[in-house]
Amino acid sequence: MPTTFVPEPRLLESVRGRHWPLFPGHGPTGRPPARADVVIVGAGPAGLAVACALWHLGVPDVVLLDRVGRPGGRFLDRIDRLDQRVLRSPYEHHPGVEGFRDCELLDFARLNWARLTAVERREVRMSQAGHRSVVPVDVFDAYCRHIAATHQVDSKTWRALVREVLPDDRGVTVRGDGFDIRADFVVLCLGEERAEAPESWWGGGEPPAGVSYWDSPADPVLARGDGRIAVVGAGLTSAHLIGSALAAGHRVDWVFRESAERFQCADVNSKFFRPEGRARFGGGDQEHRQALMRTHRRASIMFEFRPMLQRAEASGQLVVHRGRQIHEVDPTIRLSDGTSLECDHVLLALGTTVSTGRGLLPTDLVGDDNGWPDLDERMLSYRHAPRVLAVGAATAMVLGPAGRNIDGHRVATARVAVTVATGLREGIAPGLDGRTGSSGRAVPDGDAQRDGHIGSAGSAEQAGDGERAGRAERDGHVGPDGRADRDSDVGRDGHVGPDGRADRDGDAERVGHRGSDEGAGLPGRAERVGHRGSDEGAGLPGRAGRDGHVGLDGRSGSDGHLGSGGHAGSDGSSVGARAVVRG
Repeated sequence: MPTTFVPEPRLLESVRGRHWPLFPGHGPTGRPPARADVVIVGAGPAGLAVACALWHLGVPDVVLLDRVGRPGGRFLDRIDRLDQRVLRSPYEHHPGVEGFRDCELLDFARLNWARLTAVERREVRMSQAGHRSVVPVDVFDAYCRHIAATHQVDSKTWRALVREVLPDDRGVTVRGDGFDIRADFVVLCLGEERAEAPESWWGGGEPPAGVSYWDSPADPVLARGDGRIAVVGAGLTSAHLIGSALAAGHRVDWVFRESAERFQCADVNSKFFRPEGRARFGGGDQEHRQALMRTHRRASIMFEFRPMLQRAEASGQLVVHRGRQIHEVDPTIRLSDGTSLECDHVLLALGTTVSTGRGLLPTDLVGDDNGWPDLDERMLSYRHAPRVLAVGAATAMVLGPAGRNIDGHRVATARVAVTVATGLREGIAPGLDGRTGSSGRAVPDGDAQRDGHIGSAGSAEQAGDGERAGRAERDGHVGPDGRADRDSDVGRDGHVGPDGRADRDGDAERVGHRGSDEGAGLPGRAERVGHRGSDEGAGLPGRAGRDGHVGLDGRSGSDGHLGSGGHAGSDGSSVGARAVVRG
């Protein structure tokens, strides 16, 4: 019978607040400018990724507008409110840009090896070997500050509350409290907001005394201990709230409507982080996509919590009310079966709702795709407002469940950054249909012309074959669909084969790696040292091992070889990579 290895609870523990030697950064001065090439609304992990990508693509005139005014600030503030010490995200998922010889999250951790604990160092080695790894919040925070400084993002980030985004044929006007900015393009990186409780629980509006949402300021009763706390919700946020309450000495009632807890490394199946998973999702109609989202985007908890929760339940400090519906909260919880739970305080962790752009963009420009924004599926621009693009959770009905996670931000950023850079360079916006033709310009039918291969500048070439910088060397010509042509069949030396992937032995020829396999990418070409290109959209050069070797799924380990199971998970976590299954 198969056996499953469950990660250790101590992986949840990590130091917070260490000193990190970082490049000096500085915030902006004065008010936001009245004119910019690009405005990014939201400076969380998605906005940070887009700004870094545009920096690499030579687009310096960028303004970020964020309610906190610090790159990644709101994301990290909410994590710290939970006293969360590690992320589900593996080292492979980070807001930096892949390729371009940039410093990635794993590189940053290795550079700061002396500051890591023994457990944290082991997690780095696990990542290098291709296995699932747990990333400390402290490392992630320091890395975000590092790339914000080195890519000049912090100096372009203003604290501002955006009220309106008003596009027209020639540009976009962004309006907020005390400012107007005119831009050629706007990228909405709005993330998600907490889900509100049903109005029937207390009549709507602000929660009654003794009831609060997970991201609200903590009630003093929570710090005193020896009380009775109720936590409502079945996801990872609930697990963090429960862990903190138990550690403070409270007795905890845990209420959720599901029939049982769901433990896994991520709340999304790893297949949706790979190109074939995204293709499966995108190949179906809207009903098919909605069904997949309902099935694969469900609340779950990291395996590391399971031993702690099981011990607390066995001791009686934790009482779990499975499969219960709530009728009323005041803060006594009255369940639909007539049971009442008398509590000192109730904490609500009811999930999140996606910010789609509604409320900023005019409603008719957002569209209504069963509650999701109507986005062009190749460029991620709003179909009715092509100068406005989306990165983050709003893209999930295009990219699948992974669109709401850090690795999904990578895929979206690749598409959006090149769309914006190409539009600025050529002085045009994407067509309403969002497709480009032989020179990157919009074509009436919305289909990219078959002669539009990637050239040295990253835009589609007219002649069919990319220029010298836009294709693989001799053996790696690019075919009509942007993938390796049949004459570039893989030999045992590791040339790229018909599907654009490395052959069995995973070795890539020094000059024979291909660039992006989709879209009009920058740089979208074979690198001289043999790095493999991005698997999606923008042609940002993809993951490669230090010696250029490519693993089974196109990712790399410490020397380029891939260990088993380093696949992406939910909000940046990996699935099954740490669960060792033997039969």
